[in-house]
Amino acid sequence: MRNITIRQLQIFSEAAQRLSFARVAERLRLSPAAVSFQIKQIESMTGFALFERVGKKVALTDAGERVLVYAKIILQALHDADQTLLALN
Repeated sequence: MRNITIRQLQIFSEAAQRLSFARVAERLRLSPAAVSFQIKQIESMTGFALFERVGKKVALTDAGERVLVYAKIILQALHDADQTLLALN
């Protein structure tokens, strides 16, 4: 997971919460193909399927659930750091 970007974590986190790549694409102003590509990149880096795909529906796998825990922690830490720096102004 060391090479996963912050943007990829954001995309993954949104996808895990919404369980719809199309909704994530719309919300983040990306194409559904771009969202799917980023998820596949993360899956390739981790060596695990993070989503189970059944037709157009997706569900988190056990590995996806575990990655989501850490993605939330990382994204929250970055948000907290931003807020701390803003408070210095």
